[in-house]
Amino acid sequence: MNATQSRPIVVGFDGSPASQDAVRWAAAEASRCRLPLTLVHAGYYLFEPAVSEATARIAAGEIAQYASTVTEQALAIARELDPSLQISSEIHHEQPARALLKLGTSAEMLVLGTHGEGSIAGAILGSISQTVAAHAHCPVVVVNHDRPRNAEPRKAVVVGVSPTPGGQQALRFAFEQAKLRGCELEAVRSWGDLGWGAVALDDSGTVIHDWQATESKMLDECLAAISPDYPGVTVHRKLTGVRIQWALQTAAIGAELLVVGCHRPDDHWFSRLGPVASWLLHRSACPIAIVGRAQVAKQPAAELVGHAGFELAEAPLILW
Repeated sequence: MNATQSRPIVVGFDGSPASQDAVRWAAAEASRCRLPLTLVHAGYYLFEPAVSEATARIAAGEIAQYASTVTEQALAIARELDPSLQISSEIHHEQPARALLKLGTSAEMLVLGTHGEGSIAGAILGSISQTVAAHAHCPVVVVNHDRPRNAEPRKAVVVGVSPTPGGQQALRFAFEQAKLRGCELEAVRSWGDLGWGAVALDDSGTVIHDWQATESKMLDECLAAISPDYPGVTVHRKLTGVRIQWALQTAAIGAELLVVGCHRPDDHWFSRLGPVASWLLHRSACPIAIVGRAQVAKQPAAELVGHAGFELAEAPLILW
């Protein structure tokens, strides 16, 4: 399939250093996968009745000028990385998250930059990437501008392994990324989150051993289901007693990409992110890919009626 027939990689940018990092990552990925690249800037002026019409026109003009300037900057960054890339640019006059989510329905992936870690400031600055990662209908890659720059680089893709449908989609995506990059795959699973209520019922002293054995078998089964399709990818399995979000945060240091699956289907009304993906989204030491799964079958409309009396499928998107 050539680039003109392919779904594009879509990257959102606002001129910030974080979004410039995202453009570089997306351009490199588009070049590697021979896919078209779409650069998207979105913003709008929320007219206040107390502001005069003349002031509103000046503000709208300045916003349009800024959009044009940062678009040229993003185009220059992408072309410098690979002049042969098929690149298009779009400027949308609406909320950035909403514009990106619409484009995500026909994109190969969405790419965004973010700032900060888990602080309140970081959460506010990263609210667009949080919203897009939570509601997109395609994989979302978030590039953290504040990631460590002095970490020893490793040719590795790290993935959190889970037998859930979202986890299986993430594992296949990670294998594909490792293949494309010529990387090793580091598959991580944890037995650290024990169900202590159940453990208390057994005082034989073998519970932890049995739990480890069960999780080890689960890790092997998940890998065995997909690894035969990628015979050239070297896999390193890692079973740990550390909580999975901490284990993945550590494993991501120096890696090329961290991949995690989603808790719910892509078209679920609530956030598709689970606690692990939410924890890692602004803390990952390398770019993080959030990979979801499509809903297999739609529920009848009668089952989608919310408590307020409207259909959830038509409910307004929650924007943080």
